[in-house]
Amino acid sequence: MESHSDISKSDLPQVTDPLMLRAYTEALKQKQKWQASIDELIRMVLGLGYDQSLDPGVIPSAEEIRKEMNRYIPENEKLSDLLITMREE
Repeated sequence: MESHSDISKSDLPQVTDPLMLRAYTEALKQKQKWQASIDELIRMVLGLGYDQSLDPGVIPSAEEIRKEMNRYIPENEKLSDLLITMREE
């Protein structure tokens, strides 16, 4: 997993235009924030602590997620229909 530390000079492209460098740095910061929120969501869903690493073996596959969801959703219903119903309530 990528570290969410500060951006180093090696992350920056070999460009000398200050505006381009600032834009690139900001884009990297936004990417790091996005990745941190995704990591947080995965930890929350899986019930992992913040000190536990997100190894690929810990994250369930799409097939495992579907199987788990099928345990709670009747076979003749769709998840999207259930979500719409819940929103309307």
